[in-house]
Amino acid sequence: KKNYDNGEWGLIWVPGSWKKDGFSGIASRGKGEPWKDFDGGKLGMAWYQRDLMIPKEWKGRAIILDLSRVSTDAIVYMNGQECGKIEWPAGKVDLTKATKVGYMNDLRILVSALNDRAEDWNLMGVEAGQVHKTEAKLSTRGIIGEVFLESRPLGTHVSDVFVKTSIRRKELALEVEISG
Repeated sequence: KKNYDNGEWGLIWVPGSWKKDGFSGIASRGKGEPWKDFDGGKLGMAWYQRDLMIPKEWKGRAIILDLSRVSTDAIVYMNGQECGKIEWPAGKVDLTKATKVGYMNDLRILVSALNDRAEDWNLMGVEAGQVHKTEAKLSTRGIIGEVFLESRPLGTHVSDVFVKTSIRRKELALEVEISG
C-alpha cells in the first residue's frame, strides 16, 4: 500500500471549503511547515487525494468523475495520469483510460481557488451613490459540492437533456444531446 501521509496532509470534508476550520471546512490539520500560521483564505491551491477501489464489474465501461461544484478550477489525475480539467462551477472528467478496474486506484485532484476579478460591483440602485465597487473576495475554496463516481456503457450515450415546457401551448418538449 502506498503511504502518502507524511504528517503534512490535512483532512477536509467534501463538500467543504478550506477557507475555514471546523464545520464545512478542514476537519484536522496536518503537521509541518505548511500548516504553521495556516490561513485558508489566502491559500490559492491544494491537493485532494483518495484511494478508490473500482469494482471489477465495471470492466469495459466508462468511468466518470462528476464534481457538482468546485471553487474555482480543478485538474484531475488518476494513477498519476492527467485525465482532464474542470472549470467553475462544475464538470465531469472521464477516468476510463487511467483506471485499473478491480484494483485500488490513486485519485488526486489539484484545486486552484483564484479570483479572476479585482473588484465586484455592489449595485443598490442606479442613482449616484448607489453603485459601489468593493474588493472581490472568494467566499469558498475547494471542492464545495458533492462528488460522484459514475459508470456507464462505453460508446454513444445521452450526455444532456433539456426539458422545455409550455402551459399556454400545452407542450412538453425535450432537447437531447448525444455524444460518442
